[in-house]
Amino acid sequence: SAELDQNYWIWSLSFGKKLFQNQRGELALQVYDVLNQNRSVQRHVTDIYVEDIQTEVLQRYAMLTFTYDLRRFKGSRPGLEKMKNMRRFMRQDGK
Repeated sequence: SAELDQNYWIWSLSFGKKLFQNQRGELALQVYDVLNQNRSVQRHVTDIYVEDIQTEVLQRYAMLTFTYDLRRFKGSRPGLEKMKNMRRFMRQDGK
């Protein structure tokens, strides 16, 4: 067509909620292309023709995710030994 509108909005949004007493779990709902306007249109214009190409793209979808933080295991605290050594050094240096 003579008037090819290639202006559109692609909005995505996400809602999340921390779970459990220590805030280590998260349940999140993410929605992509909320307005359902995602499209792929290309126009090629030459001296002898005008070509419009439209390809299939992923439309609006939602995704529910659950994430749990496994960083801290009982008995293993990264950097703990380093901190103990630093404190020892600072006490010796401050005498």
